[in-house]
Amino acid sequence: MPVSPNIVRRWVIGIGLGTLIIGITSPPFVRSFLPNEVNRGVPTLPAGYDYRWRQEGYATTHVGPFGMPGRTGPVTDIPAGTFRIAIWGDSQAEGVAVADEQKWFAEIERVSIQRARDVPVAAFPLARSGDAIGDWLAQIPWAEKELGVDAHVFLIVDLPDLADGSPPDPPTQGKLKGFSAQVPAFVTQGAQHLIRNPDGTRRTLRFRPGPLDAETTSKTAASTNAVKQAGQTSDQVALILTQLRRLDQIATVPVWIVYAPPRPTIVSGKLIWDDPSADAFAAVRESSPESIQWIDATELLADSARRGQYPHGFHNGRIGVGHLNPIGYRILAKALVDAGSLLPMRRRFQ
Repeated sequence: MPVSPNIVRRWVIGIGLGTLIIGITSPPFVRSFLPNEVNRGVPTLPAGYDYRWRQEGYATTHVGPFGMPGRTGPVTDIPAGTFRIAIWGDSQAEGVAVADEQKWFAEIERVSIQRARDVPVAAFPLARSGDAIGDWLAQIPWAEKELGVDAHVFLIVDLPDLADGSPPDPPTQGKLKGFSAQVPAFVTQGAQHLIRNPDGTRRTLRFRPGPLDAETTSKTAASTNAVKQAGQTSDQVALILTQLRRLDQIATVPVWIVYAPPRPTIVSGKLIWDDPSADAFAAVRESSPESIQWIDATELLADSARRGQYPHGFHNGRIGVGHLNPIGYRILAKALVDAGSLLPMRRRFQ
């Protein structure tokens, strides 16, 4: 049966108009895609560009020098005598889901002013999504030499991040004329979702009716349980302590670690208050090098949630689930500044 030319025209016009509508309306709803450039020996977002995030939270990040998300002023403009803090972590510390003035580094500086510290504070946001201790160790000498930092502060949400001491992958210089800069963001995201699953694994594109078979489901569950159990083993604690000793040797200025597991979490509509890594964290803290200072923010975050002020999650996602929001960053900034020893420690080490 021949296809009617009218039907063909309708399909062509419909596809064209539909794509045009999506292209015009996509910026408010689709994150932007930027090629990386090499800064401080690792790939970062390109300095001088704006990075739009829409998947969880709704914010635009202005990328500053050395790929720092949210801090756009020149490093040379920081007055002499300022206490300089290097902020390390993964996407939880990076904070692209909130506005620049709400990011953790900005809250640290704001709270320091509110507490009437006699020494001004400048915080350098050096966290990158997906980073672990191996990535931070590789960049610490650069931060101490080029930024003249007086202390390192690490935000640890997942304790196993302190166990992964593998060095970062060799950096590759992105090109601004590459695919992500030439193609609209909604096309890039559509292609990405076609190739990969939401968890980052490669999509198989196997089309068939019905749910996953029982074998696949059981293997997935077994793998997940194995990973959770591995985080509690003495072997993992020993590995973390090895990396912390490396950190103690590499860093020449004081080191602070802020432990902030996502508590409570919401699973199947139920609040989970217990931290499965609590015992491992206690063992690590007890045996870590004496020069490393710890701040346990677990109860601070939980107390905020009990008052109805959830430190994680966003209205366009799920409140209580996901990345830190402005409430969470304020809590952690106050916890760090109120620890009260950052500035005296610098004087003691001089």
